[in-house]
Amino acid sequence: MDDGTPADLDERRVIAEREVMLELQRAMLPDGLPVLPEVSIAAEYAPADSPSSLGGDWFDVVPMPGDRVGLVVGDAVGHGPAAVAVMGQLRAVAAEWLRQGSGLDEVITALDGCAAGLSGARGCAMCLAVLDRRSGAVRYAVRGHPPPLVVGVDGSTTFRTEATGPPLALARNRYTLGGAGLAPGETLVLYSDGVVERPGRTFGQGLAELALCAGAVVRRGTTGERGRPGEICAAVTRELAGPGSRHDDVSVVAVTMLTGRPQPMTMTETAVATCLGPVRGVFSAWLRGFQPAEDDLVALELSLVEAVTNSIEHAFTGPPGEVRVDAELDGAGSVNVVVTDNGRWKPPRVDPGFRGRGLVMMREFSDDLMLRTSEEGTTVRIVKALHRPVSLDGMTRARPRRPERTDFRMDVKVEPERVVVSLAGAIDSSCVDRLHAGLLDATRRGILPLVVVLDEVTLLASAGLRTLYEHAGNVLSARRSIRLVVADSNPARDVLAVSGLDRLVEVAPQLG
Repeated sequence: MDDGTPADLDERRVIAEREVMLELQRAMLPDGLPVLPEVSIAAEYAPADSPSSLGGDWFDVVPMPGDRVGLVVGDAVGHGPAAVAVMGQLRAVAAEWLRQGSGLDEVITALDGCAAGLSGARGCAMCLAVLDRRSGAVRYAVRGHPPPLVVGVDGSTTFRTEATGPPLALARNRYTLGGAGLAPGETLVLYSDGVVERPGRTFGQGLAELALCAGAVVRRGTTGERGRPGEICAAVTRELAGPGSRHDDVSVVAVTMLTGRPQPMTMTETAVATCLGPVRGVFSAWLRGFQPAEDDLVALELSLVEAVTNSIEHAFTGPPGEVRVDAELDGAGSVNVVVTDNGRWKPPRVDPGFRGRGLVMMREFSDDLMLRTSEEGTTVRIVKALHRPVSLDGMTRARPRRPERTDFRMDVKVEPERVVVSLAGAIDSSCVDRLHAGLLDATRRGILPLVVVLDEVTLLASAGLRTLYEHAGNVLSARRSIRLVVADSNPARDVLAVSGLDRLVEVAPQLG
């Protein structure tokens, strides 16, 4: 059977080739960017329109010892899988030397040596900058690449042309380094030649258009300092090199020196279940100010809710006391959350039953967890590194942003062949009584199979998980069917996997 005309087959083959190349290219680029207290960093990659022009652009952002950060944008020779392979090796060499805290000359020497001995790497172009994120001092190298751009607080622009040099491993590697200072509020922009080298434009015209575009973003002032680099990257890839006009890949990295360090967050509440919503709301708003990846936001929110819930459930035997939450972004780019109470920790039960998963979840979703109890109270310290998502052709690898809904909602619908319970919002200890009553009512509806839909759940804490465990056990004991429905992109799916509930009951990605 003929599946289409030769033209249709050719079109499908071209589309398939492009998708394969895109996946290969994206796999070689960083998953996320560090979130640091003194600077804000963003990056964006946009692929060429033609599959034959895809591949070879690369960038990286590498935290370095001594409160420095390295930024690199490079362009491998040629296109296609071979260029992507070269790109990956050059990026690995640059990242390793930067991570060790090497000087700019050492990094360049290592890249020259790699390019000289790597087939297809001679002649690769790159721009590399090392920024002292406390003083704003910048050292940079340009090897056969367009010069970096500095955008002032008022939108004025300056190309830094002091550094010069041939592409890697050419002309006996003679080059000069440049240096400058980045003042608070100023932004440094590194970019690939696809931004400024376009048909119908001279190189000079391309530079002028880039400067005009970046300066206009700052003058509009629609975002604060922390959002400025992302807005510049987005404007460059969409206004100067939008889809349908890209004859080459486009990569942009921007970093803004912030005028002040971020303020820590502190709040104190009475340790009762109803405090969970306000605590989470204030913490989430503070955290979103750093524009982190949604995965990091979900993990920290969940860990905080579990820590506060522990104070509510374990610290006080009489009237509720107070629970305090302190959070700050440290110099390494990690959020430190400290939850303290003045109660006394209740020893865990010998048989916790469906309980005891809160600490497990906190350990799973944080980089470091410390729990200290004493006669004066309990302290829980949570540490997790923040990352900002990288935009790849307008998309990010991180899970999509969740709806802002936090209020719990439950809907029960009796169908001819099943009972469907749809849950929405945040499920924590403040609403588990309603969840328990609703599920109990649903399980009493005859012998119909029970389906629990979690697609609109924005947070599933251990208290809600415990309730689901209990009802799943009861339903299965009665030899009835129960199924959970949740998309793989929903944060509740991760909680089910960590807890093991997905091994007890069937979990489906969609309601069939």
